[in-house]
Amino acid sequence: MRTKILALFVVVLSEVVFSQDITESNTQFKQELPLRFSEPLDAIITDLEIFIPNYMRNENIPGVQIALIKEGIIAWTEGFGVKNTITRKPVTSNTLFEVASLSKVVTAYMALKLIDEGEISLAKPLHNYLSEEWLQHKI
Repeated sequence: MRTKILALFVVVLSEVVFSQDITESNTQFKQELPLRFSEPLDAIITDLEIFIPNYMRNENIPGVQIALIKEGIIAWTEGFGVKNTITRKPVTSNTLFEVASLSKVVTAYMALKLIDEGEISLAKPLHNYLSEEWLQHKI
């Protein structure tokens, strides 16, 4: 469940939370914009509730679920659209989605954050970070 929420959070995060003013011309980012940490959560949620349905309509996306995580706690979840275009059942905050390859993006992001924090190094083999040997390694 955490993977599902985090993966969908990353998808919308890249479109909404990184941008102060979203228009068709700036959805392709030329530079990294700051996160909106200083803004009240209610303002971010209001922006998401307006942006997400419009984005879904423009991109022909039938349904999406999002979660905002603040200080390690899920602060808001919401479902938009439908989970099946035939049955028209709505997406809720409890709808399960397959994350497919989105988990790779989240894993890469988390690894880079650990590198930035000095917890791991790209110069060391991964087996150095395991408490017990997972696979035989050759030196």
